[in-house]
Amino acid sequence: MESLPSVLTRSLQFRLSVIFVAVATATLAAFGILGQYRLAAELGENFAEMKQATVQRLASSLASPLWDVNRESVDNTLAAEMLRPEVAAIHVFDVGNRLFAARVRKGEEETQPSGQDEIPPGIAAEFPIDHQPAEGQGPGAVRIGRVVVFFTRDQFDATLKRNWQYKLLEVLAIDTLLILLMFVSLRNVFGPLGRLRDALFAEARRQGRREEIADELPLSPYRELGEVTQGFNLVLRKIGEEAAAHEAEL
Repeated sequence: MESLPSVLTRSLQFRLSVIFVAVATATLAAFGILGQYRLAAELGENFAEMKQATVQRLASSLASPLWDVNRESVDNTLAAEMLRPEVAAIHVFDVGNRLFAARVRKGEEETQPSGQDEIPPGIAAEFPIDHQPAEGQGPGAVRIGRVVVFFTRDQFDATLKRNWQYKLLEVLAIDTLLILLMFVSLRNVFGPLGRLRDALFAEARRQGRREEIADELPLSPYRELGEVTQGFNLVLRKIGEEAAAHEAEL
């Protein structure tokens, strides 16, 4: 007796199902990888633009309070920028490279002042702070410090991870649906073929007596299979007629 794996590998229905699901899975996976790559590129571009815009906005907003040595105003500006989840910490240095003010994220929501030695992991972006005196009051912009912003990619990575999980579930759901559709569709094809096979074997085993001739098969609603079944039934009728004529001669 043949083993189940041997029977399956020799089954046309099983092979068609495997090929169809494999091709569909490979196609979905290819589009999923392409979509993930495009999403990563788009998020990376947005992340870079956000970093540049944040440090430039801070440098502009901090120029006046840093010039006036207004720590409260500087800290309020930092607290407002820390509302962005991508910002992990902000350090503001004066012209002597001394830490003037700082904020660091503690947990997901809370932010607290930070010391210079508390440098969080992340991507640092630095921008100079220049004070622009009023017209006619100075030769031009004066460098008064710098701002260093530490960004986290947690939101970036979480978005990519969620997209991967969504794509994986999408492939699994589509594969499951395809398997069910293939099972139903192929059963409509191989069901009539199986009945035709059984009838052919039964006819081959008969002993030539008219009463042992197989019954005619019902016609399939599908034209191609119906024509095959109709041809088989015509053969059975011909065999029956020849058997009846032979018995009459006897």
